[in-house]
Amino acid sequence: MAEYVYNGTQYVGVGERVLFSPDYRSRSNVEHVEKWREWCYKIPALRFDSDWDVKIIPPFGGAMARFTVKKADKHVSVYFDVFSELGIMHDEAGDPIPYYEVYDGENNPRFYLNETDEMMNYIREVLNG
Repeated sequence: MAEYVYNGTQYVGVGERVLFSPDYRSRSNVEHVEKWREWCYKIPALRFDSDWDVKIIPPFGGAMARFTVKKADKHVSVYFDVFSELGIMHDEAGDPIPYYEVYDGENNPRFYLNETDEMMNYIREVLNG
């Protein structure tokens, strides 16, 4: 298995030759343009209940992050949209407002970045309901 080191612009293999495809470079460009590394510090930590099964899934469709939460036969899907790629959340100047959207099969409420406690309580209500 290859070991990787970040050289300031990309990850490079150590100890063996690693080839990066054009697809990797395209992804790297998206990460750079969307400032993923900066968002690593802006996204608050979430505290999941111990009886939840949380599955991290790829951020398809323009989401910055996605995950699902399951408890018994209840389930929700959550995505974090920074640039209003999936829905429209803009301020008065027209700039996108980062938000979470929770889909429970019927409803899809949205929560601002500073409303993670409210979002977690909503998820809790759905899963315990």
